[in-house]
Amino acid sequence: MSTYPSQDTPRTERMALFLALLAGLAVLSSGCSSSYSGERLYWNAHRSSRPILESATPVSAEILTEAIRAFEGVVAGAPGTMWAGRAQFAIGSLHASQGEYDTARAAYALVLQNYHQFQDLGLSARVSTAKTYEAEQRWEEAVK
Repeated sequence: MSTYPSQDTPRTERMALFLALLAGLAVLSSGCSSSYSGERLYWNAHRSSRPILESATPVSAEILTEAIRAFEGVVAGAPGTMWAGRAQFAIGSLHASQGEYDTARAAYALVLQNYHQFQDLGLSARVSTAKTYEAEQRWEEAVK
């Protein structure tokens, strides 16, 4: 018995089957393209931020702002994806690397709030938040 519609199948049923197949393909392809787009955006942003994270000294505000904008582009361009969550985490890391701990904690909190489905990111955000408190020698908050 074939699962394909036969010539005897009414035209409306064949059309409904075709539309269902088309809708399924659209859903599958949109998820893949969103993930690919997010990965591409993230890779470009990460490449531009690498010198900042590897620098032992603070960088200029312009360089930091450019890197943060690149990661914000990932968050806006691939919302809800792992890449957007990683980008939000990177924003926190950039702020922390410059000693902007309150801003870093706010960025890490957005990871926990908006990307909780990615457990590894959540764990990293919690540990990084604790490290910002540790850098300020605020031990009780670090332990929490």
